[in-house]
Amino acid sequence: MENVRNAEKRKSPEESSDLVDAKTKNEELASKKQHERDLCA
Repeated sequence: MENVRNAEKRKSPEESSDLVDAKTKNEELASKKQHERDLCA
């Protein structure tokens, strides 16, 4: 587990923020789809 944490630290900040951005976009898409489902129901 410690190795994973060290690898994260070695990553460039840009790389890390890209991962966060991708995660956020996926969550936004998921909530949007959920909202559309609620409207159709």
